Amino acid sequence: MGSSGDNGSSNKLFVHHSMKTNFVAGLNAILTEEHKDVISKTPFAWFLELQDNLKIGRNILSDLLIRWVDERGGFKFGDKFVEFKEVDVSLALGLGLVGDEINLNAKYFSPSPLQKYFGKAKGKYELDMIYHFVLKEHKKLPCKDVCSLYVFVGISEVLLPCRTRIVFPNLFEIVDSTSDLSPFCWDRTVYRYLLSSFSKAFVAWKGGKGATTVYVDGCVYVFKVNFLHALFVGNYFK
Repeated sequence: MGSSGDNGSSNKLFVHHSMKTNFVAGLNAILTEEHKDVISKTPFAWFLELQDNLKIGRNILSDLLIRWVDERGGFKFGDKFVEFKEVDVSLALGLGLVGDEINLNAKYFSPSPLQKYFGKAKGKYELDMIYHFVLKEHKKLPCKDVCSLYVFVGISEVLLPCRTRIVFPNLFEIVDSTSDLSPFCWDRTVYRYLLSSFSKAFVAWKGGKGATTVYVDGCVYVFKVNFLHALFVGNYFK
């Protein structure tokens, strides 16, 4: 994904993101009706509808990044400022802003039985490893574990994607019971993760010289929705 922008020089800006839906779509193809019934009762039932990789326009992220005002946490469109808020994530994903906070960087958390499947990981769990395990072993696993790992893959690939493909291990404990996912404040978690990543990408770009490539982790689909709203509803470019 690339575009050109101006950060006070003739820099070309190339923005790459790590959000995909390939793994979720791949798992959707092997789910049984029993699996789908369990997953449909979670806040992530819409994962079941993801069949193809979501398309993010080539220029959307770069156009947004060059308009980002880091100290205010929003975008400048001409003489208008649009703050990026938690509610923007909630409107895009519909997961809600009420519930328990999720500390993605917690150092201490209760081990989950799900982790026994990946004993050789030694604390660092790669998304690819978890996906291929479920794809290969789903017929041998209890329905509960397939559903929990499916949700885990979806959260890690769509909502909290990372360039390194290393997942947050404390999510194992959270998804261990698919019936207890609603009490968590997912939209706020997605918002903070994306906001932090976008801010870091902006700082990296502003400090770059010549051709610049930056990476954005997080659910950039939210930015696509925000961009289109500003463009077509707010008429900020007129």
